[in-house]
Amino acid sequence: MRTATKQTLLHLAVLIGLAVAALLAGLLLDSSFVSRTTQNWTYNIAINIILAVGLNLILGMTGQFSIGHAGFLAAGAYTAAVVAGKPEFIAPQLNFWHFTLGLPPSAAFVIVFVTGAIAAMLVASILGLIVGLPTLRLRGDYLAIATLGFGEIVVTLIYNTPYLGRATGFDLYGALSFYRTASDTPAPMANVIKTHLDSTNVLVGGFWVVLAALVSILVVRNIKYSTSGRALLAIREDSIASEAVGVATTRYKVTAFIIGAALAGLAGAVLSHHIALNPSDFTFMRSVEIILIVILGGAGSISGTIFAAIFVTLLPEILRQLLGGESDKWRMVIYAAMIILVMLFRPKGLFGPYEITDVWRWVLKRFIRGRSSRRPLVTPGVSTLVAEQQPLAEAEAQPILEARNVVMQFGGLRAVDNFNLTLMPGELVGLIGPNGAGKTTAFNVLTGVYRPTAGEIRIAGQSIVGLQPHRISQRGVARTFQNIRLFANLSVLDNVMIAQHAHHEQGLTSAILRTPAFFTEEELSRERALGYLDIFGLADVSHELASNLSYGDQRRLEIARALATRPKVLLLDEPAAGMNPTEKRELMHMIQNIRTRFGLTILIIEHDMKLIMGISQRIVVLDYGKTIAEGLPAAIQKDPRVIEAYLGASAGHG
Repeated sequence: MRTATKQTLLHLAVLIGLAVAALLAGLLLDSSFVSRTTQNWTYNIAINIILAVGLNLILGMTGQFSIGHAGFLAAGAYTAAVVAGKPEFIAPQLNFWHFTLGLPPSAAFVIVFVTGAIAAMLVASILGLIVGLPTLRLRGDYLAIATLGFGEIVVTLIYNTPYLGRATGFDLYGALSFYRTASDTPAPMANVIKTHLDSTNVLVGGFWVVLAALVSILVVRNIKYSTSGRALLAIREDSIASEAVGVATTRYKVTAFIIGAALAGLAGAVLSHHIALNPSDFTFMRSVEIILIVILGGAGSISGTIFAAIFVTLLPEILRQLLGGESDKWRMVIYAAMIILVMLFRPKGLFGPYEITDVWRWVLKRFIRGRSSRRPLVTPGVSTLVAEQQPLAEAEAQPILEARNVVMQFGGLRAVDNFNLTLMPGELVGLIGPNGAGKTTAFNVLTGVYRPTAGEIRIAGQSIVGLQPHRISQRGVARTFQNIRLFANLSVLDNVMIAQHAHHEQGLTSAILRTPAFFTEEELSRERALGYLDIFGLADVSHELASNLSYGDQRRLEIARALATRPKVLLLDEPAAGMNPTEKRELMHMIQNIRTRFGLTILIIEHDMKLIMGISQRIVVLDYGKTIAEGLPAAIQKDPRVIEAYLGASAGHG
């Protein structure tokens, strides 16, 4: 607990440091030492950083290709401008903050900016929710088209709304000046506005601009390195596997969309106090620019996004120096060419998934501390993991899993036809059948990947028909896949930590604020994950990418990940496929071991008859989706129906 508190205090110190850095940077930006041109470029860089880290949460970390981000920027910009520039909004705010509470005009206008920024983030978040809920069930090109449509709708609405200035746009500085000189504006109010406008050449100080960018970076960084961040990265890697380990993919996609939209709204608030708004500033071109920053920097890399934002922001000026007046005509072509080149030759971006902190750790390891710098492996004993598992006693009479008359029909094809299965607590049952018999489809139905056309499925007496896969996982059903579905670009350790997702209590707020409870839970999760890896002999490679493991180790990792969900029922789909005889024997010994020690009920699909007959207590046989036989291994081997299913009618009638 002391360590967790220290980490929270360290994070608080970082926040204070960022605030001080923002203050110093703001003072420098607003001073006479910095030219107006440099000031403008700095503001633009900060705005693009906020936009890009927000989109990186959606595109880079979650893998959702949204190309309507400029729509959220526009919504935030116009909302903040209305709050700070329309008489019906600015007058009551100044009356309260200045005339009632006596704050100086500069402080009152800062609060007006903050109020506008909050309103901008709120409006953008609501739009993110409205857009996210229906569209995030789409994938790939369909999602891109839907979000593109949203961006164009926002711009069209602005063009056709007189209140927002239509094609003329909305100039906040001009709106305040007009209100100051209006005949019905009270003299004290006019004087306050005049004092503020005369005292500064910008409507919001550099401190707030830099602080907004730094806070955006910190928020996204804290999300990335948390339970929620790992869930987002898992969704990007494989949404089906994510659901199988308890991650609510739709909820996380929508959450990422809302946060990304909120950050775009914040960027819009800063923009509205920096330039005169015009709907032409929020077209598809602006969305492409933001996408370019994310792709160039690297999907999921915050450091890469920052450097790419600086480069892309300065690129128009570079092009103007090289091409003169022709630069705007060529800018879109150059952006498109850059995206194509990066996708061809550096598909993971300039930074890939890495951060500056990763480079620093590599330097420490390579040149200063040597290989011993890696954190020591601390793994809980198997007894601790078993105690957390809380298995059902084998003697219990109630079935742990029941499938009754289950049908799965795809058009005219019945892949599963009146499938029946009963698993008692602690059993190890084999599910066999010829290729195409419907075994994997049965697994998909049992785990919620497919909703059965008919029939009933119960876990511990409770129906799970119609539940999403992550809900079924949380009820205690874990699985592996016929074709290995690991989170290939994540570490071995992260693969198993993600599987503990449903058992974590600290949510997004705790992750962003870095509370002591968050650090305590993270450390416990890490230790548990290492414990599960240790059972399968993988703890020493916990920092390797899952894709770098050998085939056999990947199979073991997938089982370790399934075990980390703390299941009651474990479904293994051909776990020994592709292994040599020695690896198969070792794996089967591990499966027997975890069944005994964790009290699991295991259903296993396997084509190696010697292996499945040797390990199973009972065998269920499928053919053309139907259960044709069930019994002890010795009886199944002699059953004519089974022999016929595998070898044909002539063999069955001997």
